[in-house]
Amino acid sequence: MKRVGAFLLLLLSVLSFFGCVPKYESAHLDDYTIGYCEDVNRAFVGRYVWDGRDETKKIDFPDTYKKIPITCMGGEVGTYPYTMRIEFSDETKKALSPETVKWGFIDRGWAKELVGAEPEYILFDVHIGKNLSEIYSMQLGGIIAAEHTDGKETRYDFYILLCNVTCDEENETFYSKNGKLYYRDGDALVEDICYSDFDINEYIRENGETVGAFIVF
Repeated sequence: MKRVGAFLLLLLSVLSFFGCVPKYESAHLDDYTIGYCEDVNRAFVGRYVWDGRDETKKIDFPDTYKKIPITCMGGEVGTYPYTMRIEFSDETKKALSPETVKWGFIDRGWAKELVGAEPEYILFDVHIGKNLSEIYSMQLGGIIAAEHTDGKETRYDFYILLCNVTCDEENETFYSKNGKLYYRDGDALVEDICYSDFDINEYIRENGETVGAFIVF
């Protein structure tokens, strides 16, 4: 992901120098946020908003938007960055935890709060389409915290979003095996996904001394 992101930044710098930076627009396609640019015939997926239903735990990423190939996970519209991730709709938040004052993703750390907690696991079946060839910014699955406060103390409920991944056989960049996504070049695992074998105890051991970020959404 870092190599692809660095390349895209370099490309944008070069295009900017020559005054021809592609201008992406944002749009919605069902439960997806899409960024697209007709001039370069490219589009990306910005996020997926889960409405809380069991049937929408199956995420089948679209191949195109307005006949434009969706080739990337995450991107930018103007100066606004989009990380491809699964978020909860407002209705889902109310159904899961109506008294929550703040929702956010946990970016490393938070091990102390997780010790002894009983997180709720939510499994998504994710299908990667044939056109995906780049990952600009992605956090697919992971730990979501719901913050409660009564004015004296703060506590959290935790939801762990797991992903079982399949990939279109025609995809030339990625392939799937045993529910995980790999690069065809070098058979390297795509690490920006919280797979179904995620071990919360291992996470706690590895992050016990770190300070995590609470990314509000």
